[in-house]
Amino acid sequence: MKGIMKVLEAVFAILMIVTVFIYFYSGNEQLQGFETINWQLKGFNSLKSLDNNNELRQYVVANDSSTIESKLSSMLPGEVSYKIYICNATCGGPGVSSEKLTSVSYFVAGNIGNLQSREVVLYMW
Repeated sequence: MKGIMKVLEAVFAILMIVTVFIYFYSGNEQLQGFETINWQLKGFNSLKSLDNNNELRQYVVANDSSTIESKLSSMLPGEVSYKIYICNATCGGPGVSSEKLTSVSYFVAGNIGNLQSREVVLYMW
């Protein structure tokens, strides 16, 4: 009988220790910025898709950011606001104050008629 009590005490002690570890170390914490990293991946892949379809280059050379934004509307998540900037050397900021502001840069070399390279910056918040 004494042996059974010792085994029950040991099992009870193990259960208590495991419960404490589970309580303190099983947080459902998300990585900080995990959502914005997903936005960056989706934004870059969307720009790359437009570039692979030979659409992005012509819009960049024509400095037509509004058409790029309308093309991206079906590719990016609906809860994300975004703005496209096409720059030669330096780009200005979007002028938006948000905790979840992120950006993606995509470089386009130009075309036969205009060899000037440009940077497409996609700001998302």
